Amino acid sequence: MRNIYFLLFVVILNSYSHNSFAEKINILWLTRNGDDKANLLNFQQHSINSDTTHLVLDALTRDQQNQYTIKFQVAQIPRMNLLLKSAKTTCVSNRMKTPERELSNVFSTPVNLYMGYRLYYLKLNNDIPEQLLAKDKQLKSLTALFTMFPKRVLAITKGRSYGDYFDQQISILPTKNIYARLGSSPAKAIAQMLLRKRVDYLLEFPVTFKTEMSLNRQGVNFKSIGVVNSPHYILGHVACSDTVAGHKIIKRVNEILQSLYSNREFYLSHTRYLDKNDVPVFNQYYTEAFRTQIPSERKN
Repeated sequence: MRNIYFLLFVVILNSYSHNSFAEKINILWLTRNGDDKANLLNFQQHSINSDTTHLVLDALTRDQQNQYTIKFQVAQIPRMNLLLKSAKTTCVSNRMKTPERELSNVFSTPVNLYMGYRLYYLKLNNDIPEQLLAKDKQLKSLTALFTMFPKRVLAITKGRSYGDYFDQQISILPTKNIYARLGSSPAKAIAQMLLRKRVDYLLEFPVTFKTEMSLNRQGVNFKSIGVVNSPHYILGHVACSDTVAGHKIIKRVNEILQSLYSNREFYLSHTRYLDKNDVPVFNQYYTEAFRTQIPSERKN
């Protein structure tokens, strides 16, 4: 009988030790700029990226074992790419999955969804000729555009992946047609360059372009066009360095995300930033990408 009590005591002690003294996992969580960092530290509704990431981190830090300690650090994309290849456990949200990145990073299931890229340009004196358009009025290709207009310039963010489709198209354009911008808020800087006519085109998500142009007080008119065969939507992921802890984090993040996909607040973290006219199409993409129905409003 004494042996049974002793064994029971050992089991209870081990269980308590496991839950109470689990080794902390220190995560270096990267953000692209100070605004993102501030919004994650002191949550405010700001963007699809920050809102969806907040939901994940909130659940992660509320785990019963309280085993995750998160430190935020601002890093430009080239530096971010290097840190995510290091032996230190480093993570970032809103990361596009590419074959090259999968060699050194471990990725979660999708953490957010963006309507596909569009090519933006000034409305005046920059219309795209009919011969460059397909039957559906989309641009045939970036190559066709810059072959016809060899002096025009496309602005991109240095180190950013635009997905396999656009990365391939951009890679074959002459260097004279590309301006790669580096900085803590490159999307905003590139939008301002377009506004000031320093570049001719930029590739961006509609929701991001809308946000960056919200303070356009000059009343400048822009046009945008889709590109033939480009993806209808783009998925962002949580990515961590390929470490033991990184794999453990992503496993837990995936569990959190599976519960969030049917969560109304996760859905609203996207739609609150969209134009109302885009929501019906977005809903189709949402159900396809997250394999769930649109979360319904809670009834009192």
